[in-house]
Amino acid sequence: MKKWVRKTGYVVDTICFPNVEIMKTERGWWKDRAKLDRFIGATQADKNLKTACAEAGITRKEWRHFVNVHPSFPHLRRNCKWVIAHKAHNITSIFDLPPPKISKQKLAIFKKRFQEHEEEEARIRREKKIQKLRQPLPPLDIVIITAPCDHCRENVKIATAGNAHDDTRFGPEYFSKYEINTAKKHGAHLQRVLATDNIQKPHWANVCWRCQKVIDLPTRIWKYNCDAMFGLYEYERIH
Repeated sequence: MKKWVRKTGYVVDTICFPNVEIMKTERGWWKDRAKLDRFIGATQADKNLKTACAEAGITRKEWRHFVNVHPSFPHLRRNCKWVIAHKAHNITSIFDLPPPKISKQKLAIFKKRFQEHEEEEARIRREKKIQKLRQPLPPLDIVIITAPCDHCRENVKIATAGNAHDDTRFGPEYFSKYEINTAKKHGAHLQRVLATDNIQKPHWANVCWRCQKVIDLPTRIWKYNCDAMFGLYEYERIH
């Protein structure tokens, strides 16, 4: 059986169909180039497929046969309108497209809707912020740890605190007045100190009663708390 070899009959080169090779045929309707030119002209005039086939004098069945032989042709036909618009405006990017035409009345409606949307979003944000501020603060879990000072090795009562529902731990620099007084009543040696290397502002801190060493390093506070939880130091939990 003789093998059929695809051969190029002619080349179509238009705005929408650049350098498209049309296969050679003995019985296909595109053998008559005038029919194909009429089909391309109708397509570039922004006419639908039915009208383009009618102007070329072909049926839908003949069009489908042409598509089977030239599979890239339908894609080029669908993009024809976009290509012509870009060529007309000398556009190389979608960002170069001219602004859409819109009436002043519609523009005013869009602006009003956008403004209403922005006001509604701002109102929701304000309500969420107010609701968050009205929520009660989570209960603090104050722990008084008896541990040796790193400097003089004398036992000091160190106050730490955190949220009872997570693992956050911090020193008395974030204590309220009530929490400061509560920690002092349970023996913690707290003093108001000036800015240190760890905290650059005046704050409450654990201070060794003997050598007056300030204990405000966050990692050290965390280690004291972890060691106490593992049983290395005695501690008292105050709710």
